[in-house]
Amino acid sequence: MPENKRLLCSYAHRGLHGKEIPENSLAAFKAAIDKGFGIELDVQLSSDGTVMVFHDYDLSRMTGISKKLCSLSANELKALSLANTDQYIPTFEEVLATVNGAVPLLVELKGETLDASLCPKVAQLLKKNSGSS
Repeated sequence: MPENKRLLCSYAHRGLHGKEIPENSLAAFKAAIDKGFGIELDVQLSSDGTVMVFHDYDLSRMTGISKKLCSLSANELKALSLANTDQYIPTFEEVLATVNGAVPLLVELKGETLDASLCPKVAQLLKKNSGSS
C-alpha cells in the first residue's frame, strides 16, 4: 500500500487504553497495534534530556505524584506506576521499538518553555528507528 494511503486510518488517541490499560503506556500501544490503529502520542523531556511519552506536564493525574515530568530523570519516571497498574512511563525509544513501523504514528511535541531541544532529539530517534515512517 502506498505510504500516504497507509496514513488514512483510525488512530488510537494516546494508544488504545481503558480501565486496566493506561493511556500512553506500552500496553496501550500494543493494543492499538493489535487492532490495526495508528497511534497518537505525546512526548516531552525528562530532567536528564530523555524523550518520554506522557501527555500532561504534571504527573498527578496519571501517577498520583504532584511533580512536573521535566523535574524527574528517566529512571525516576520509569519507576512510577501509571494509574496503579504495572505500566510505567515509557521512553519514546521504547515506544518506537514496540511499534517498529507496524502502524503510523502522530507525535505531539510538548513543551511549556521556549526550549526547543526536544525537536532534534525526536527527529534523531525517528531517523535512527528504521521502522518509523
